[in-house]
Amino acid sequence: DGEMANGVGIRMNFLMTMAFGFGTLLTGLAGSIGAPFLGVYPGLDIEVLLYAMAVVIVGGLGSLKGSFLGALMVGLIDSMAKALWPETGMFSMFALMAIVLILKPTGLFGLPIAPASQASVPEDMFLEAIPSSPGPLSGWRGRGWIITACLIIAGLVCPIVLSTYYVRLFTLALIWAIFAMSLDLILGLGGIIPLGHAVFFGISAYTIGLAARFLTPNLFLQIGLALFISSFAALVLGWLLLRSRGVYFMMLTIAFSQVFRAIAHSWRSVTGGADGLSGFVRPVWMTSVETFYYLALFAFIVVFLFLRFFVKSRVGISLIGIRESEKRMTSLGYPVDRIKLLSFVVSGGLGGVPGLLNVYFTGYINIS
Repeated sequence: DGEMANGVGIRMNFLMTMAFGFGTLLTGLAGSIGAPFLGVYPGLDIEVLLYAMAVVIVGGLGSLKGSFLGALMVGLIDSMAKALWPETGMFSMFALMAIVLILKPTGLFGLPIAPASQASVPEDMFLEAIPSSPGPLSGWRGRGWIITACLIIAGLVCPIVLSTYYVRLFTLALIWAIFAMSLDLILGLGGIIPLGHAVFFGISAYTIGLAARFLTPNLFLQIGLALFISSFAALVLGWLLLRSRGVYFMMLTIAFSQVFRAIAHSWRSVTGGADGLSGFVRPVWMTSVETFYYLALFAFIVVFLFLRFFVKSRVGISLIGIRESEKRMTSLGYPVDRIKLLSFVVSGGLGGVPGLLNVYFTGYINIS
């Protein structure tokens, strides 16, 4: 409780600065000791960070003995897995973290998770605002519809008046806008901060590439499979991670996203490694930039309308209440864990939409 510590005279800024400085000193010491036999090369920082986060997650935040035991477990299991099956050695780290989180969400010796926010929420936040003027084109609501109509018209005529280069840029902008909306569902509406949301983008993209090369040329089956796999991955990760909060949750999302990235990088026989996947057959009509732009625009509008409906639904309103005061929503009898998990699955599934669109648009997948 930083506020309480300040109140009793503890110099929090000085204390946090000293702790950060000492941690940086230990990091530099570890780097100087490890450099002679690890070597120094681009990407070493991410590799070391991934192992360090796995150790902290397994051992638990704030526990020195947990860090020691976690380092032993991660090191031994990772070495054994790489010796037995080198291409999927990183999967052992994912499995170890998943097993520990299932048994104990805070790690083996981690500090207990802080209780949910107890901030009070006004009752009228759940009520629809009643417009003072009933006119269909009055106030912001009317102007909003006019602006929306103008944007749709501008989007429709964009390929007609612009060159192919700019159409490609707007297509990519629509794809990334869909990804941003999927992230905003769980981040803005639910107040949950997933720092590894791009993993659903990647899972969907690789699913499309692998399905097109090895399973079926049918476009609808590929899309359905990609959305199912990304939603199922969100379900599994949400079930594992949403029992944590705050720093725990952010570290877990980063760690699991980096594990998936490491698996994609090392499993060359399936994912192509750093070279990625290319050469899979796309429908002929998708090779037209203008046609694909309209497809991306249609997907953007569908996702936007779905999210508008979701925000106004009972689940969306309940998610806002959980963001403001999780403890109060629990005391009112709302199934908080199920609402958060459902929202996480929807967000992950929508995060797969830009992944599959990007694959069909570029015809190429890689780990970046």
